[in-house]
Amino acid sequence: MTTLALALALPATAMAQTPPLATDYRAHGDDARILVAAHRGYWRGAPENSLPAFQQAIDRKLDMIELDVMRTSDGQLVLMHDTTVDRTTNGTGSIASKTLAQIKALRLKNGLGGAQAAVTDLQVPTLKEALAVIGTKALINLDKAWAYRDQILAELIETGTVETAVFKSNASVADVQAFRAKDPRILYSHIVEDGNAASLSGFGDNPPDSYEIVFDRLTDAQIQPAAVAAAKRQSRIFINTMWYGLAGRYTDEASLIDPARGWKPVIERHLADVIQTDNPDELKRYLRGVDVTQPVNAANAIRVQGEDYSTDGKGVGYSDLEDANQGGNLYRGAEGVDVCDQQGALVVCWIRGGEWLKYDITVKTAGAYRVWGRFSSPYRPAGKITLELPGRSQTVDIASTTSHDAFMPQEIIPSVELPAGKLSYYVRIDPTAYQNFNLDYLQFDRITADETTQVPSTVGGVVAGTLSLTLGTPPVFGVFQPAVEREYTAQTTARVISSAMDTTLTVTGGKLTNGAHALAQPLGVRAGDAAFTPLVAPVALKSWEGPVITDEVPVGFRQAIGAGEALRTGAYTTTLTFTLSTTAP
Repeated sequence: MTTLALALALPATAMAQTPPLATDYRAHGDDARILVAAHRGYWRGAPENSLPAFQQAIDRKLDMIELDVMRTSDGQLVLMHDTTVDRTTNGTGSIASKTLAQIKALRLKNGLGGAQAAVTDLQVPTLKEALAVIGTKALINLDKAWAYRDQILAELIETGTVETAVFKSNASVADVQAFRAKDPRILYSHIVEDGNAASLSGFGDNPPDSYEIVFDRLTDAQIQPAAVAAAKRQSRIFINTMWYGLAGRYTDEASLIDPARGWKPVIERHLADVIQTDNPDELKRYLRGVDVTQPVNAANAIRVQGEDYSTDGKGVGYSDLEDANQGGNLYRGAEGVDVCDQQGALVVCWIRGGEWLKYDITVKTAGAYRVWGRFSSPYRPAGKITLELPGRSQTVDIASTTSHDAFMPQEIIPSVELPAGKLSYYVRIDPTAYQNFNLDYLQFDRITADETTQVPSTVGGVVAGTLSLTLGTPPVFGVFQPAVEREYTAQTTARVISSAMDTTLTVTGGKLTNGAHALAQPLGVRAGDAAFTPLVAPVALKSWEGPVITDEVPVGFRQAIGAGEALRTGAYTTTLTFTLSTTAP
């Protein structure tokens, strides 16, 4: 995405460029694109709040990255969620008691950290280091950061990333507005909870860019439909779906079982257009219309939920060390296998050595299958199981995922031949190993003939992704004549080059102003000979459905001034932001 800005009725000077995502974040209403925010970066691939976690979120083209800001004893801003280093590093003690050098001497733990998480060779990053990595490639959700807002703003100005980072707080409206007045480029999200629900309508005609609504019950005042709908007309609606209590019982994991228990009502009923998630890959797939409750290649896959073990009964369909279902009556509560609710995921839990489960499946197509499971555990090692299939058994250690709530896939058998028809398999829990993990499901993916026999060979070249936008001479209307009804026109040229399969040129801006005085009529814009469109919202000037080589787009401007309109001495100007974007690079 490429953005350029120019000023009307000003000499040709270099203008600050507004990042496209900042323009996107300021958009709101029914047509606003739903943005995906990665909680603490992409922590499934790297330690939370680490530079690689941020880079992986960028590589996945996620819209926003949440990070947590703390301050060291010598006044340096570093990234960590907790006030101590205990959970996420190999050290102990509070961040506020350590210098930056002492923090840098520590090493981050994998994933979400914890007592048994593996230690990596990665350091705790500073905020400036994160800004250098993220730049304007993704928005930043600044969590835990309000106390350091002035220092953060200074670092954002220094690094040219003011319109990358979104400040947030539940502070008083007066304090918030005083801070926002320091720089008009500041992006801000207001946290609305039980204790400050009235602030949802307290900002008047200068609302925040988004409202982050936190609710544990649908009876809470801040999530009532009329209040949310009114806020949506002015700002984005930001909702978290990581765990229970942030958005009632709507969670990521519940969404993977049935989107009607999570993302679907969050979007359709509660009008969210920013969703912060621990499952960004799946949320992006859902937003593309994919059925996230099914395997990616459902025609060649068999997925068996852990809680759907055999109905043959105790001693035949399963063996559990005690007859009570430790998870309560969530699912098959009258039987002995322990089934728990893990932030919306229904899983086999309280797994102990010597237990076993039988599963019955139907294989439609004989062939080679890859077998894997989705597990979670904060322990290392988490456990050891044997998957027993007809003619084949495989024993594997269950890897730590660093949290009971952090489900990750693990391969069990790379390839096994399965005959067509009904068959039973067993999951046996090693009686001699320490066992403490959750089982979400096992999946059998058929290895197709294409995957096993094709060896592609290619020759060719690479085209780097290109979005190039240059603007011609800044347009100037000339001298406005008071007491004369007239339409003034001006023109420039936008030169477009794009290697994308779809490209759109849009423009945003406001009324022409002279200090605090604005012209009555909005500016009109058009491309070529099209009709002028009032610039009261982003205007799509032109779109292309394939690669573009040097298309010169005439861009026209029209300003109407009435004979009775009072004009103030001086220059009337506005800054226009032209954005060249694509969804299919």
